[in-house]
Amino acid sequence: MNINFDPKLPYQKIKSLNADFSRKLGQYVDLVDQKNQYFVVKYLDDVADLQLKSTFQYEIAMYLQLQSADLALPFVILESAEFQHQSDNNATILVLPYAHTIDFQKHSMAERIAIFINILKCVDGLHDLGFIHGDLKRRHFLNAESTHDSPIQLIDFAQSQPINSVHSSHLKNLSKMTATPAYMAPELFNGQAKSVQSDLYALGIIFYEILVGEKPYTVFGQLNSYQQWATAHCQQEIPLLPKGLQKYQECLDHMLAKQKKNRASAIKSVISDLKINENYEIDD
Repeated sequence: MNINFDPKLPYQKIKSLNADFSRKLGQYVDLVDQKNQYFVVKYLDDVADLQLKSTFQYEIAMYLQLQSADLALPFVILESAEFQHQSDNNATILVLPYAHTIDFQKHSMAERIAIFINILKCVDGLHDLGFIHGDLKRRHFLNAESTHDSPIQLIDFAQSQPINSVHSSHLKNLSKMTATPAYMAPELFNGQAKSVQSDLYALGIIFYEILVGEKPYTVFGQLNSYQQWATAHCQQEIPLLPKGLQKYQECLDHMLAKQKKNRASAIKSVISDLKINENYEIDD
């Protein structure tokens, strides 16, 4: 996928993609249309505090570091002098091509498993580069071609960090931030650091979501409060898959173990287990 955004040409804002409270803090994520092509434009207003500015600059640095990897979307980084928006004169703008989140309901179960294996490969590629993502969720995975066998791209690297890193001041700030409660590993609710195993736990939640069509631990389909999520992840049993999907239970258990020492040691082992389950070739 290429990005052909031209900051010198006019564009039209279609809608805001981030929540009202985020915009009030000074962060904007807009969907824009330029010459019948959609782009996502992300920038900070001058009301953004120092921590938000630091996080955004870190995310941009991550995109630059990952620009040669297929797991990230192509991007353009602009300065405010090159671009029309409402920010101050010293702002940096991140422009990404718009890609759809994956609608798993349109795919057969076999295709869903194939897509999930590609999701695993995407995150494994990030781990191989020496980083954890830190905030994995289903909507952070994009599929530009909307086919079950096309590559997966990962977005939102604001909370990513080096594996086993010595914390810089920015990473210390990150350690105080939470991930999304519905996808948080039990140890994160207890203040422990994010790790490969916490990424694996989030992938387990995504796997359940792909298989069943909803997140585990939800109450009558409604999102739980932070405290309810903490109780569920830390105290409730690993959810059982419904009849017809039970052959994936062991793989799910390896990702959703309450103690991180009992989870799979690496994503590659989960990929191998799934391929064996689906009678795939192992060595591709």
